[in-house]
Amino acid sequence: MFKTSQRTFSTLLASTAMILLAGASGTAHANHSVVNAEFCVDATHFRFMVDVDEPDNPPPATLGGAATLVLRIGADSAPLTFGITSTEVIGVNFDRDTGGAGNQPFGPEVSLVTIDNIPPPDRWLNEAPIIDFAITPFGGAGSGEFRIEGSVPHGTEPFSAGDTLADIALRIVGAAGGDTHLSNIPIDSCDNQIGENVTLGTGIVFGTGIIIEDFATIGNNVVLGDDVFIGLNAIIGNDTELGDGAQIARDVVIGDRVRGLTILNTVFHPVVIDKGATVGDDTVLEATEIGAGAIVGSGVIARSSFHPVTHDISVVTIERKATVGDGADLAHGTFYQLALIRTHTPIRACRLR
Repeated sequence: MFKTSQRTFSTLLASTAMILLAGASGTAHANHSVVNAEFCVDATHFRFMVDVDEPDNPPPATLGGAATLVLRIGADSAPLTFGITSTEVIGVNFDRDTGGAGNQPFGPEVSLVTIDNIPPPDRWLNEAPIIDFAITPFGGAGSGEFRIEGSVPHGTEPFSAGDTLADIALRIVGAAGGDTHLSNIPIDSCDNQIGENVTLGTGIVFGTGIIIEDFATIGNNVVLGDDVFIGLNAIIGNDTELGDGAQIARDVVIGDRVRGLTILNTVFHPVVIDKGATVGDDTVLEATEIGAGAIVGSGVIARSSFHPVTHDISVVTIERKATVGDGADLAHGTFYQLALIRTHTPIRACRLR
């Protein structure tokens, strides 16, 4: 079931989008691991929440007499090396037993490192310590399970929704076992609501007010307008565009390079696709309504019309279980249930009963 995140990032963030990344790119180690990471941006801040776990209770660090967990969030360097080769890094250090600020060194902080006289991109402002920051043990002191939350003001080249964070790494100072990494993590808009086990491709452009329910899959280079809804288990293909207000129900499959356009004159009418419908590749849907279980082939053009004087709109409606063959050309009209639109047949202003 889709869950709207209500977690709080310090005092500045009341609601944020959720991206479950357990099992994402990277190697989990028995001593310590990153089990979940969520990142979002809004107009002023980059915000993060990372869950870490070190269930094997590794030996205490020799440095400072406390076992310190060190978390690094790297904007543009992957994998992180905890050295001078890591640029634009948020550093978080804390004692694993108490969750309090660690002593290696005092954290958190933002580190901007210049390599070969080339300045970093300045994704975040170089502010130390970060004021909007919290560490919370899951199971109480000594549990080894922590949630790290924070908020960092944008720098001169801020991230935007759809960008990818290079790497996050976790280390235990003085303990064996190496570092744990998660890499190439998508960044969402803090205004959006993304369910659990959602698969997001690269290069996605997010509008605002988007809802994506659990187990949906969004391909690469997809453009999502404002107030788009994508239902449970829906699949959106690569290079597809869904205009403002598009409503994609559960179990819908949309192919590659589909354009779902919204009429935005004085009449607002988005694309609406009911549950279980299928839309083929290279299809253009303009203010089109598709019923449950309908099948729309590849290369179909379904284009509604808008009268500039009367402001009337004629919407293409493909009713439940209808089949539209490849290459059909549909202008304003209605196609009732179980109607068969034959392959490559241009149809205009029709009403089939």
